[in-house]
This record gives sequence, C-alpha cells and structure tokens, in this order.
Amino acid sequence: KNYVRGVPVWATLISLMELFPGREGEQGTWHPVVGVVSAPALNRRWWAAYGHGAFTGRSLTSASRLRVSG
Repeated sequence: KNYVRGVPVWATLISLMELFPGREGEQGTWHPVVGVVSAPALNRRWWAAYGHGAFTGRSLTSASRLRVSG
C-alpha cells in the first residue's frame, strides 16, 4: 500500500529455501539459504547467506557486516 500511496517506506523481500529430506516416512524441513531485502526508495539493501553472515549497504562494494546483538 505504501508504494501505491507514494510513501517511500516499502521493500521487496526475496528468499531461497532448501528442503532437507526427512528420515524415511517423515516429512523434510525447509531451511533458509539466502535472503535479500531491497528498499529502493531509501537506497538501502540487506542480505544474508547461511554460513556467510548478514550485510547491509547501498551496494555490494559499500557493504557493512551486521552483528547479532545480545
């Protein structure tokens, strides 16, 4: 709705999930592999990949690694 109204606080979210097979007769489980959030009107991006960390920035060349708090 924000995009249609011209409010710059909107984003596109994309993820890739992988199905890990379960034991025989059991259903598998889905696990996130990579995710991207893009907020073009704010010129910001956030992305993460399993085992490689999470990042934010305006582009790949100006990215900063994010840290988990706590």
